Amino acid sequence: MKSLARMTNDDWRRKVRQSQARCATALRAKTFHSAFAIPHSRQDAFTLLEVMIAVGILFMCLFAVLALTSNSLTSARKLQQHRTIDTGTVAGMIYVQLVNTNQVAEGSVDVDLEEMYPGCKCDADLTQIASNGLCQIDFLVQRGQHLEVQAHFLMYVPNLKQGGISSTLRTH
Repeated sequence: MKSLARMTNDDWRRKVRQSQARCATALRAKTFHSAFAIPHSRQDAFTLLEVMIAVGILFMCLFAVLALTSNSLTSARKLQQHRTIDTGTVAGMIYVQLVNTNQVAEGSVDVDLEEMYPGCKCDADLTQIASNGLCQIDFLVQRGQHLEVQAHFLMYVPNLKQGGISSTLRTH
């Protein structure tokens, strides 16, 4: 290698061009590799297999929640359709109906249980047992042809139409 002092202009230019060519080649090689670089570690991205496994687990959880919801709704519907008939509730409904009526007479009382107990029918009979308006209400509830409840209760009915037993009782 010649020393810098002995180099001619032509030698100097040739060296500069060679150096520039080496830098340009190195720069082009570095740009090419960085544009099409492949990740060096597995931590950079998820593989297709990992994504498919995660999606499978997600769908299994979603379907389990949907199945649980469906079973809960079915059980709630069954419980709603088959209610145990409560004697106190039926007696209360009869009482409310008689109290809200202006004139009550002995005999059959119509009670509608369809809203509270679908498929059930109630037969109630009011009978005066004392002259002061004390009455006994006998009722039975049937679901289809099956007898569910049979009971009675006493009730004071001041607006009972006179007739029947009260007219036959003697007053002093």
